[in-house]
Amino acid sequence: MIVTGAVNSVAQVSKTFFVSKAGQMISALTEEEARSVTHLTLTGKINAIDFRHLRDDFSSLEVLDISNAEIKMYMGKDGTYPDKFYVYP
Repeated sequence: MIVTGAVNSVAQVSKTFFVSKAGQMISALTEEEARSVTHLTLTGKINAIDFRHLRDDFSSLEVLDISNAEIKMYMGKDGTYPDKFYVYP
């Protein structure tokens, strides 16, 4: 019997951050850290700016825990719809 399979060579990188001000989550990490995180737990306050960074900058992210984060309203052009003024309730 021949058994073949791929071995996942990417190490799990877990980070936990308290975000004191919504929209500032990305300032706690370098670009390399953001790209390498696989498991992220966020507490504190987050908004559409943080969700844009999660979508665009965290290319290795597999697990996101925001169960203890407070999602705040955001109005502006820096959310998930770039360059368009949008209200995120």
